[in-house]
Parts: sequence; structure tokens; C-alpha cells
Amino acid sequence: MSKKVELFFMKYASTDDEWQSVVMEVKDTLVVVDIYNKIWGPCEVLANNFLNLYYELSDKLSLRFVRAEVDHLEEPSLAHFKGSAQANFLFYLDGELIRDVKGPNIPEIKELINTKAPPLQA
Repeated sequence: MSKKVELFFMKYASTDDEWQSVVMEVKDTLVVVDIYNKIWGPCEVLANNFLNLYYELSDKLSLRFVRAEVDHLEEPSLAHFKGSAQANFLFYLDGELIRDVKGPNIPEIKELINTKAPPLQA
């Protein structure tokens, strides 16, 4: 069994207030959300990949990673993820959903980050 990676840079949303503050109210930053439910948990398969992406890109791009436990969120747009075992990654920019990636497709996730994340402001 693989060792669990501590994701110190990851934000978490398990309440509607947290969802608003760490996803919907964020401006000029690409927010990558790992949507999960309590039964299945977040996508641990990608933990090391997210860590690598953070170190590779966080000094160049305005980027945030969030894990959102959908069971406790009342956000209507997330209702269809409740009970799902499939990994889903949502990409938000300025509070707007711009893409949904199904499954742990790291090449697609990395490409979206590289093309959609705004550059850091000096």
C-alpha cells in the first residue's frame, strides 16, 4: 500500500461557506477541485502528481488546489457528484466552471493548468 502524501498546499471545502471562500470567491486564480464523497475519499492516486505540479508551477502560475467533500455541500451544481465513485476534477476561474475532467487523467489536468491558469503578477 502506498504512503499517504501530506498535501500542505491543498485547501479543503466541506461546508458551503468553505466552498464559497476557497472556490467561488477566488479571483485571478485557476482553482482545481478534486470532488469526492465520504465513502470513496479524495483521489489519492494523484496526490504525488498534485505535489509535483505545485512545485513545478506555483512560482509561475496563479493556481490553487482544493479537495471538496460533496456529501456536506448543498451547492446545486455539485448534486450529481454525490455517491459517485469516479474521480472528478473541476476547474474554476473567477467563480465560473470552465472544465470538468473525469478520472485521474494527469496529462489533461496538466495541460488545462498550463493553458488556463493566469500567470502570477509580479
